[in-house]
Amino acid sequence: MDLSDAPAPLEQFAQERANAFAAGDAMAAVCTAASLGDRARLDIRTLVLRDLAPGLGLFANRTSVTADKWAFWLRAVFAVQTYWPSQHVQYRMQCRAEELGQELVARSWLQRPDAPKRMDWLYERYPQSSVIASREALVRALDEVADDQTAIAPQSARGLRLTPIEIERLFLGTDNGVHERTRYTLQEGKWQTETLIP
Repeated sequence: MDLSDAPAPLEQFAQERANAFAAGDAMAAVCTAASLGDRARLDIRTLVLRDLAPGLGLFANRTSVTADKWAFWLRAVFAVQTYWPSQHVQYRMQCRAEELGQELVARSWLQRPDAPKRMDWLYERYPQSSVIASREALVRALDEVADDQTAIAPQSARGLRLTPIEIERLFLGTDNGVHERTRYTLQEGKWQTETLIP
């Protein structure tokens, strides 16, 4: 591919992600996010990656019995990775994050499936990562969440807008078997492009 004719990396990301959705790729909706947590332990989470206008977003719940999980998201930089087998492409991004306003979080939260909505309300009584007697006890507690509660987002629902500052695209579907690896770095508002040895 002639990189001089390549779309901006976020446009290319959006197009290839749309192609992954169209192909029924089970990985199209999710990403893996990683950051250094407490005691320099690597924290990794798989989350639904949302389209925002503009940009990308992650939604989470602020409750947790572990060390402040929310601080994980608001660190200076964290990594996000996607892989879409149907497109033979992986993206790795270094991102900054800013917290979304609660009004946007509340509107987006309403689009969630029923079970995650109930889980978010369950976290109000049982913080995420806390211990419960059994899976059966978890299911019973979830059944006790009132139907009318799922009509609004709990206060603990949060969201982040992602701003990628470095993007690495690895294309595995080349005809000759030599992977195509490109790094894009945002410098003074413009993307700089480098070809990397895969």
